[in-house]
Amino acid sequence: MCSVERNHILVKTHLVGGASERIIPGRTLTEDVDNPYPWPLFSSYPPPKDYLPVEQISKMTAFEEGDALLEFLESSQPMSADSLQWLQDCRKTFCASLSSGKTKARGKVLKLLLEKVCSALANIPEEAIFPLIDFSASESSLKNVELSDIESLGTKVAVRYGVQLKLLQSTTDGVEDLTYLLKYCKFFLQGQQRITDVTLRTLSGDYVGHDWFVSTVFLMMYGDPDMAWEFLFKFSSLVSSGYLWVRRLHASVHLPVSLTVSGIPPLYSCTCHNVELILKAEVPLVYSAFRMSGYTPSQICQHWLRQCFWNYLDWEEICLYICTCLTMGIDYQVYFCIAILRHLQQDILRKTQQQQLLIFLKENPIPNFKVADQLGFMQELEARYRPTILSDLQNITKP
Repeated sequence: MCSVERNHILVKTHLVGGASERIIPGRTLTEDVDNPYPWPLFSSYPPPKDYLPVEQISKMTAFEEGDALLEFLESSQPMSADSLQWLQDCRKTFCASLSSGKTKARGKVLKLLLEKVCSALANIPEEAIFPLIDFSASESSLKNVELSDIESLGTKVAVRYGVQLKLLQSTTDGVEDLTYLLKYCKFFLQGQQRITDVTLRTLSGDYVGHDWFVSTVFLMMYGDPDMAWEFLFKFSSLVSSGYLWVRRLHASVHLPVSLTVSGIPPLYSCTCHNVELILKAEVPLVYSAFRMSGYTPSQICQHWLRQCFWNYLDWEEICLYICTCLTMGIDYQVYFCIAILRHLQQDILRKTQQQQLLIFLKENPIPNFKVADQLGFMQELEARYRPTILSDLQNITKP
């Protein structure tokens, strides 16, 4: 029993990925008399190849030719005067491409989409709510920036995932580049932190934990730290950066003092709060199941969002999560969580009866969740709730 549990933990803590990107061995023996435990036991890393799906690498092909989204991005440029119109066209093309099933969130299209949508949003006053500070860091100033043990560990995990997905060529270069990017971002954000005399330990020091959003952008840019930083810098002026990039607003000078000293991130006070409001109206059974289990939907949503759905969704869906929230509007972060909870409804009801809801939601990946299949439902939610939700999310800097 101990060997089986140990094997389960070793695989789970070493391999990163969604439901179809890693194979987690069971915790019990099967009924099969001849072979009650079909998984190889191992005693040193890396785990045997048996725990990685065979078809995973081959299915991650680049964009299909003739993809409308790629053609649109290559042929048009958002100008400051018509940014809104360009964004509307981009949203239409993005939805059509995604629904047609032709779009694969990989390669050239990812970089173009992030870059151009970010430029267009920067011209819209409601979106660009944070000042863009002139910034550059010299080599000497970066030498004083230290990564915490958790950040260094997270860097290794992120690079290992990148190599596994064939997004990065080498582990050594990957670790070096991501470390550099994380230090640069840390130095940039430290200059925007408010010094408070609050006794809350989370506010007195640096952001606790690894910056999973920066790691995700790094892999989306195929390990190019300069390109990733260029995007992050421009992105830091947008309202969506306050929610997608959790570290962005840690003890930030851009927030009202009352919100900063509370230690509650806008992700929790705005996004997760709105998830609960809509969940009660749209998926009442799931809402009731949470009430019965004594656990709140906002706690699990914050947990998922803080780590950008790593280990819960497949890589392609993670990329689409970021692209959707950036392209369609940051209120889609709320609809995304609702769509996932609705997708898991049967499992949530079953696990609530078995009194295992928390373990199920925290420890298991979200199987068969496809952004393309859920986009229609998210658009229905947008039609009903956008006026209230979007303005609520955009008003975080106002006291």
